[in-house]
Amino acid sequence: QLLGLALAEACDCKNDEVMHLLLSCWRGKCTSAQAQPLLRAFAARGDAATVERLLSSGKGAMVQMDAKQRAALASSGLAHTAGEGKARKRVLGTLLQAGADPRGTEGEAALRNAARDGQAESMQLLLSEGTNVNAVDDDGKTVLCVAACSGDTSTVQCLLEHGAQVRMRCHDGREPLDFAVDESVRQLLLAEVEKLRMGLLDELLAE
Repeated sequence: QLLGLALAEACDCKNDEVMHLLLSCWRGKCTSAQAQPLLRAFAARGDAATVERLLSSGKGAMVQMDAKQRAALASSGLAHTAGEGKARKRVLGTLLQAGADPRGTEGEAALRNAARDGQAESMQLLLSEGTNVNAVDDDGKTVLCVAACSGDTSTVQCLLEHGAQVRMRCHDGREPLDFAVDESVRQLLLAEVEKLRMGLLDELLAE
């Protein structure tokens, strides 16, 4: 337990040398419950190598656990994953490979966070694994609304290509277009709204 506290403190202080020394001492002695805060901390740093060590299996595994416990541990890190570009995508890939559920609330939170941070590569990975493109938060805000707030056209385009509903409203009645802070994002959403309107018009005329 003291070793775990020392590890958490070293992680908070971003003391890599001490962290890796303590991790070596803890090999095979850490439970999945003890590993959760550590995994979340390293996922938040975008440290894929250490996340891989914590989720490793076999004789020299850092954490002694069965497949179900490994999947639960991996899932606990999804919503905390941060970092940029390929580093963030690698962490997410490691968690998913270990059994993290991309369709659960943790996976949806990871998708929202990636949209907020303008990380289209990570979004593409999660969506390809089945994360709900139209997931909503407690306020009813969709991932597309979050992406529109970020002002990043690549994240908005990624969501639209995966079927995000451009007219899906929040609890307060607002829709993604109302969150657009960048003109290029606004134009992208307007074009999608127009395509939807024309599609509905074609259906009415066909009847």
